[in-house]
Amino acid sequence: MTTWLHARKGRIVGEVVRVDDTWTQIRLTGDHQLRYMSELHRGRVDAAGDLLTVRTSLLREIGDDQ
Repeated sequence: MTTWLHARKGRIVGEVVRVDDTWTQIRLTGDHQLRYMSELHRGRVDAAGDLLTVRTSLLREIGDDQ
């Protein structure tokens, strides 16, 4: 499992499922309360096992959780 810092969504922990030059798809480990710009999704909790697709350019790996 790896930890990333997304410039807009915050800290993400999970495993990469798919990656390309534009998008990275991550299967979440544990529940996450990420930041969303849309009022509809504010306060939303993404559950363990959910797939999250984020822009690769906004994602920075900060290490592995053991």
